[in-house]
Amino acid sequence: MSRIRIFFSASVAAVTLTVPLAPVRAGTVTPTGRSILGQPVTVKNTATAQTIRLTAGQFTWTGVSAPDDPELQGSFTSFGIELQRITNKPFQVEDLKDAPTNGGGAGFPFGDMGPDRALDLQELFGEHYQQVANENTAAAFAAFQVAIWEIVYENSANPYDAAAGQLVFLNNNAAVNRANQFLTTVGDGHATLMGGLKALTSRSNQDQVVVIAPLPAAAWMGLTLLGTLNLVRKARKPRSAE
Repeated sequence: MSRIRIFFSASVAAVTLTVPLAPVRAGTVTPTGRSILGQPVTVKNTATAQTIRLTAGQFTWTGVSAPDDPELQGSFTSFGIELQRITNKPFQVEDLKDAPTNGGGAGFPFGDMGPDRALDLQELFGEHYQQVANENTAAAFAAFQVAIWEIVYENSANPYDAAAGQLVFLNNNAAVNRANQFLTTVGDGHATLMGGLKALTSRSNQDQVVVIAPLPAAAWMGLTLLGTLNLVRKARKPRSAE
């Protein structure tokens, strides 16, 4: 699956903004309860031979105190960025590119995902989240979560493939196969980007990706980038180590 880096050109007018990008926030979000709708999956780092058995799916958070982010007050949904298990402790709201803050487990290095991977997550959400949310099933959420982890953690030299590379997902073929269907459209030159994605970060918890900006029912798409954009092959950089 080849990946293409998309550059915004001042000469390109065929860009439609339907959802505003969320501003940088510095608020604290403190949930008191959570549930997850998903399915089990085994995650393997082939470089270290370490494995983790996790539930891949969508989290629903309740009892939330978020005075600086009213969109998250009360309850919200999210997906994990890191692989490690979580507890209900405060999160900081950050730019997506600056997460994860704690490596994620399974021998993966510390460091943020950077702007390229954040852009790929925006495309994944923009092109597939509405369908997954409409299905509202454990199987659909599991596949979407697998695709998120593959984007965040796959070695920069490898194509996105949930069944191969440095990050491999086992014991749930249906989720892996569907995740790969999602991933085939990421970086294909026809990008629809979700606006409003932010990260909830914590040094002691699993970082999360959430949609901060409220989205109208018919406006999940953040940016629609048409074929007149300048396209070059994407050169993804590995995450930095701390």
